[in-house]
Amino acid sequence: MSPVERILSLLPSAKPNGSGWLACCPGHEDRSPSLSVNHGDDGRALLKCFAGCSTEAVVTALGLKPSDLFPDRNASPPRSTTSDKPKSATPPKGSRFQTAGAAVASLTAKLGPPAGQWTYRDASGKPVALVVRFNRPDGSKEFRPVSLHENGGWYITAPATPRPLYNLPEVATAETVFILEGEKAADAVRSLGLVAVTTMNGSQSPELSDWSPLKGKAIAILPDNDEPGRKFAEAVVEILHRLDPSSGIKIVDLPDVPPKGDAVEWIESFGDAADPETMRGELLRLVDDAEPITAELIDPDDMAFDPFPTDVLPETVRSFVTAGAKSLGADPSFVALPVLAMLGACIGNTRRLVIKRGWAEPPVVWSVIVGNSGACKSPALELALKPLKDRQREAFKAHSDALAGFESAKALHERNLDTWKRSKGSKEPPPEAPLEPIAERFISDDTTIEGLAALLLNQPRGLLNARDELAGWLGSFDRYSSGKGGDVAKWLEMFGGRSI
Repeated sequence: MSPVERILSLLPSAKPNGSGWLACCPGHEDRSPSLSVNHGDDGRALLKCFAGCSTEAVVTALGLKPSDLFPDRNASPPRSTTSDKPKSATPPKGSRFQTAGAAVASLTAKLGPPAGQWTYRDASGKPVALVVRFNRPDGSKEFRPVSLHENGGWYITAPATPRPLYNLPEVATAETVFILEGEKAADAVRSLGLVAVTTMNGSQSPELSDWSPLKGKAIAILPDNDEPGRKFAEAVVEILHRLDPSSGIKIVDLPDVPPKGDAVEWIESFGDAADPETMRGELLRLVDDAEPITAELIDPDDMAFDPFPTDVLPETVRSFVTAGAKSLGADPSFVALPVLAMLGACIGNTRRLVIKRGWAEPPVVWSVIVGNSGACKSPALELALKPLKDRQREAFKAHSDALAGFESAKALHERNLDTWKRSKGSKEPPPEAPLEPIAERFISDDTTIEGLAALLLNQPRGLLNARDELAGWLGSFDRYSSGKGGDVAKWLEMFGGRSI
C-alpha cells in the first residue's frame, strides 16, 4: 500500500480534486473539506491543511507516524523462525510517557492549556486513550489523541484499530444506546441519564471503531444538523446493519437546532429552568416517534435474469450475434458487447451524434465481458473481432508489399541523389525522396498512451483497442509517466473522442 493509499483508507470522505484529493481534516473540527492529499515526486504523501493544522497534527490524528508519509524502500520479507512465541507490536515512534498526564503536559507545553479532555476506556473501564482539545488563537479547534500502548507507555498518537467507543463500559447494561458526533455532544446526552457513545475523530472515520458491543441494542443516532452529520449517521447505519444480530436503528433529527448544531444546543434551548428528567422524557418521545431504519433487502424479482436485448440490434448484426453465441454455447452479450465496440471504432471520427446544439457524442464504446472461467469469453471475443482482424491482416500484407517497393525506390533515390550531388552546377532540383508507406491500422492491443498516440497520429479516423484480459489494460497505466494518475485523465479524454 502506497503512502497516499494508506492516508485515503483512513479518510473515507475524501473526494478527487484535481490531481489529488480533498477531505475533512481530522486535526480540527472540520465542517468543510480543508485537507489536501497528493502524491509527491518521490512517492511520499503530501498533506496540507488549509485551516492551519500542522502535518504532525494531521498524522497524529490519523493514528499514523510521520514515517508513514514516505514509501517503505527497505521492506524485506519476514524471516522464518522456529519459535511460535508471539512478538510484541512495535511501539509508536515518538516520546514514551509513563502516564497519560505526562503526555498531556507535553502537548500543553506546545499548544497551551487544553480546552477539553475526554477519556476512552476499554470494556473493563481501564483508560486506554484520551482526546485533548486545544483552542487556537484564530478561534478554531485542534484535537490531539493520546493512547496507551501494550508496553505500558503512553504516546501522542491515536490508538490501534479497531478503537473503543467513548463511554464503552456503560454499553454492556444498556438497552438503548445513543450515538452522537463528538464527545461533548455525547456527554450532554449522558447528563440526562442516558447511555451515549461516539467515535474518536467524530464523523471522520467511524469505520475505525469497534461497533460489536452494540449488537442487539436499540440504537438512536442523533446527527449534527449539517451535511457531515448526515453522512456520519448514514455511515454508522451501514456499519450497524452488518452486525449479527443487527441493531434496531433510528435516526432522530433534533428539532430547533441551528445549522451545524447538535445535542448540546438542543439541551440549551430548554433554558436553565428545565430539569434533566423533562429533557430526558422529551428525547425519548422523539425516539419513539421516529421510524426505524431497516436494512434494504434485495427483492428476488429484481435478481431475475434479464437477457441481452438482441432485438434492438440491426438485422445483420442480430443474426451474427445470435448465431455466433449459439455456436459457441455462450451468452449473446459476450458477442454483442465487443461487436458494438468494434462497430463504433469502424465509424470512428466520420460521424457524431448531435444530442443538442453544442453537444455531440462520438461513437466511442467501452465494453468489458465479465464471466466465470470456461464461459467462452475469449472465443466470443475472437469471433466478434474476426472481421476487423481479417481486414487488418490484409492491410499488413498490402503494407508489406508497399514496403518492398519503397525499399527499391529508396535505393534508386539514393543513387540519383548521389549523381545529382556530383553534377556540380546543375540547376535541376534534387530528386524527390519517396514517401515511406504507413500501415493502415484498424485494431491494436497496445494499451500504453505513448504507443496509441503514435498509431493515432497516422490514423485520424481512429482504431479499436482490444485486450483479451482487462488486467492488461489497467496494468499499463502510468507505465511511462513520471506522475501518477496521468493516464487515467488521458483515457477519459479519449472516451470523449478528444485529441491527445
